[in-house]
Amino acid sequence: MKVEEFKEWLRNVYVSKSGKHFDERTIDSRIANCKTVENHEGDLDKHQSDDCMSSLLSRLNYPTADQRQNLPMRHRIPIDGDRRKGSATLKTAVNLYKHFCAAQQSGERRCLAPAPSPTGPKPPVRDWPQWPEPTE
Repeated sequence: MKVEEFKEWLRNVYVSKSGKHFDERTIDSRIANCKTVENHEGDLDKHQSDDCMSSLLSRLNYPTADQRQNLPMRHRIPIDGDRRKGSATLKTAVNLYKHFCAAQQSGERRCLAPAPSPTGPKPPVRDWPQWPEPTE
């Protein structure tokens, strides 16, 4: 992992969904999360070059349904506490590093947070149907 470059990118280039740069504490946390992933899953730059981190990100996914069934996590990272939230935190950090790698490749100077995934089009709003009142 390119720690210093990633740190500078988080500090000066990346803009969060709230429209601001991360503070130092958040930057340090994201880097620590990435280092934790590297310690158990291998070098993030290697994951990036192998498959743009898709297999790693897939393993870091731990949905609520898996948690409810107490299924094992697909990654090798030990998590104390809530396994779903812990996995999601690590996945968020890895996604940031993936975004950093993409920005480095394309030479982007300013990156915005990726837009949230659309859940699909909203159904049209319609008036509630009118029924005749029942008669006895």
